[in-house]
Amino acid sequence: MKLNAKTGVYDQAVPIISEELPSTLLWHDGWLYTTGRGTVRRYKQSRPGGPWDVRETIAQGFCGFHHHQVSGLTIGADGWLYITSGDDDNFVEGSDGTRVDVLRTGAIFRCRLDGSKMEEFSRGWRNPYRDLATDDKYNFFHADNDNEDGSKFTGCRLMHMPEGVDYGWRLKSGARCCRPDMLRGVVAGELPGKVPPMLKTGRGSPAGVLIYNDTRLPEHYRWLMLYPDVFRKNVRAYKIEESGSTFAITHEFELLKADDPLFRPCQMVTGPDGAIYVCDWRTDSGGAGRLSGDGVNGRIYRMKWIGDGKTSAYPLRGLDSWKVLIALPTPELAAKLDAPDFTDRVEARKELVRRGTPARDEVLKRFVSGKYADGGRLAAVALLSAL
Repeated sequence: MKLNAKTGVYDQAVPIISEELPSTLLWHDGWLYTTGRGTVRRYKQSRPGGPWDVRETIAQGFCGFHHHQVSGLTIGADGWLYITSGDDDNFVEGSDGTRVDVLRTGAIFRCRLDGSKMEEFSRGWRNPYRDLATDDKYNFFHADNDNEDGSKFTGCRLMHMPEGVDYGWRLKSGARCCRPDMLRGVVAGELPGKVPPMLKTGRGSPAGVLIYNDTRLPEHYRWLMLYPDVFRKNVRAYKIEESGSTFAITHEFELLKADDPLFRPCQMVTGPDGAIYVCDWRTDSGGAGRLSGDGVNGRIYRMKWIGDGKTSAYPLRGLDSWKVLIALPTPELAAKLDAPDFTDRVEARKELVRRGTPARDEVLKRFVSGKYADGGRLAAVALLSAL
């Protein structure tokens, strides 16, 4: 995008990569990662300011069928890349030749950032679309999709995601994930030994989830699971509480909606300023099954707290805050593992991992001397594990 110096608006889009149905973008350590049509690829520039001419396919063989394709990329606290893929046969191969076969169901896979050491993390999903969400303790959460065309009611599911869990969904032999006449899945709770969801939310089409962990909204908006739903044309919020060895949903409310029939919220992220950014697909009005946008009216909304008469406005960080953060000297950056905003702790951890042994030694020194509070200790443990 090019910024207009006079208006302050990004009013010109310049293509840098032409891809086939990409579902997610992830920027990390000079690489731009993307997913789609059964593969995970990454690109970088061979020279600063030059074309994105270095391309690597780091993983392949995922379900590549329509919108149940491989879709989500998340860097976990352990420094591994977590990849989501929908229901069909997944014959996955990493960059080093490691193979994982997960058949007739959706799954979460993980690997090193270069695609090596591919392994299965979780299975029994229908379509775990887009990136995973984490709370401030690094627990994983995600949403599973319903049948968007209404051919068979299953209900969307909100999941807590421990390692190795099977949530029970399977396709009948010979079925494809988007053939209405052949959709015969079974959902968690109907098969013995399968782990149930935190909540079944009914009809819908969740497009990823976000847990807001920063301090730029009032306390009662923090730690909520936010669920943009393309089908229902709204964003719902869920309060999560610990329940034994897992979690439970205790409250639900509507956070964002619009009367505009084109409104299709399809992704939410926390920005470097601490605001919430909502991507609006702006689908045509052809009905729930029409999932293609018009190529003209897509929008991105920014949500921030401006006050309500009782609570004052919350100031945002600068949009360059993460750029400034990761440029800090290693001792100062190590101290940021205790930052009040969780996303600052995440960005600091990723940059310290990239810096390697000197950063590890600095963090370990602060850790054993007791300089970190609880949040910083968790971030330090995650960093030391990743290294």
